[in-house]
Amino acid sequence: MDLCQDAVDGLKVLKSSRIDQSTLDELAKKVMSTLAGDGEFKVESVTKADLKLVTLSLGLLFTEAARINSSLADEVSTIKSVLEDVELSTDTISCIIKAYEMDDLRDKLNDHLRNLRIKNSSIDRRRRLLDVDWRQELIVKSKNVQHKSQVNYLISLRTDKEDNDERLTFKCTLEQLQDLVYKVRECAKVVEQTLTSEASK
Repeated sequence: MDLCQDAVDGLKVLKSSRIDQSTLDELAKKVMSTLAGDGEFKVESVTKADLKLVTLSLGLLFTEAARINSSLADEVSTIKSVLEDVELSTDTISCIIKAYEMDDLRDKLNDHLRNLRIKNSSIDRRRRLLDVDWRQELIVKSKNVQHKSQVNYLISLRTDKEDNDERLTFKCTLEQLQDLVYKVRECAKVVEQTLTSEASK
């Protein structure tokens, strides 16, 4: 299983002393419960940034493991392998695995993912990207820009379900464009892995 870099970074936060074992135990159980459709949660003993990262990471880890749709032992083995790669302690790994195995939540999560696959397969939401136009815009001076010059990029996307005149157009800075390119590459990687996984079933 390959997780995105944000998820891996979130798991690395678990090596920090800021999150003790009882907090992690509560967080992991509540993330799994939430994925299975039970309520929301609050954990007061970690910072909001850490909480978001760890919650995202555990959610992605549990979802990816359930998506394997194999035996519980195989899914647990996959989770353990990922956590060992991040070099988490044995206690932390067992705490996370215990949350994944909790009650019938893993079965509920598997059912939920199966229903999503069925629902999505009955709706044709695919759009092929037909064309991308872009141009560079240099702002020499403006009341809204503190610096004397700023470079923006205007991006225009056209898909096969839109008229030529109805494009998705947005403006971004170089940093935002680089972030977008990175995320698209990450998405392409996940799609490729999913297709390979589905083809091998």
